[in-house]
Amino acid sequence: MRRMSTSLRFGYMRILMRMMQTYSMRSRFNFLSDSCEFECQGNFIAVGSIDPSIEIWDLDVLDEVEPHIVLGGVKKKGKKSVKYHEDSHTDSVLDLAWNKEYRNTLASASADKLVKVWDVATGKCKITMGHHTDKVQSLAWNHYQPQVLLSGSFDHSVVMRDGRTPSHPGIRWSIPVDVESLAWNPHAEHSFVVSLEDGSVKGFDIRAASSDSAAEAKPSFTLHAHDKAVCAAVYSLSVPNLLATGSTDKMVKIWDLSNDQPSFIASNNPKAGSVFSMTFSEDNPFLLAIGGAKGKLQLWDISMDAGISRLFGSYINAKKV
Repeated sequence: MRRMSTSLRFGYMRILMRMMQTYSMRSRFNFLSDSCEFECQGNFIAVGSIDPSIEIWDLDVLDEVEPHIVLGGVKKKGKKSVKYHEDSHTDSVLDLAWNKEYRNTLASASADKLVKVWDVATGKCKITMGHHTDKVQSLAWNHYQPQVLLSGSFDHSVVMRDGRTPSHPGIRWSIPVDVESLAWNPHAEHSFVVSLEDGSVKGFDIRAASSDSAAEAKPSFTLHAHDKAVCAAVYSLSVPNLLATGSTDKMVKIWDLSNDQPSFIASNNPKAGSVFSMTFSEDNPFLLAIGGAKGKLQLWDISMDAGISRLFGSYINAKKV
């Protein structure tokens, strides 16, 4: 299963993109070894793929032919060896996560088993974390504590690191199978979900974990969501307890997580092939964007489903006002 999951992602060259909307700011971030101050404006997107480099594109420039800046990557490729730029990843970039509070800060996860935190303003890697022993598949910054970063790996673990205490190795949760994706609950700062290769989704409350880096904490819930790997699990940013899951079984499902007792609401085959990535619109809480193996973006307005309309009608009506 691990090889199948990996080959699917690499074979279709899943492009990982995260939008960065910036404005004039002065920023300090504890994760950085020497705190940076800068001012910048613009709209940028970060792209990672099977290449170890990370491209930053300026969306305000029409018909741009080259990225605004490239983080890491190959410096020189010979017949017997490859030289990389300083602090570059040395294998495929599997996930990227912009920090929405410290807008110059981008985290990257790689098949080289490393997590890196970049200062996009200078193009420099500020910290490299090697707390995983296998490919790092997913990253997520906490919505309420922007120095807190989750990472999930094929080493069957999720690790939480806090930039305010960089010497601490972090808190580790053991997971029975490969991690596919992570998502913090935007409505509750202490909880997150992890989706797994076996088709399940587990929820955790970090308050139940010990400060010991080898903490073993039972999940708040375990949801058997799909028959195949759940590559994406995303919360609605505006509607509490609303979670969407997408899988290599080609289905997208909607769940109500109220009281940590998940209940199924709706499902849809978006005709995207194996589903690799999803996100809810920040402007329309019921509009779900879906990306999959067919390489075409699909949109699903989940408010059109009768079950969702019945449960979350008050939010739908508020959207129309």
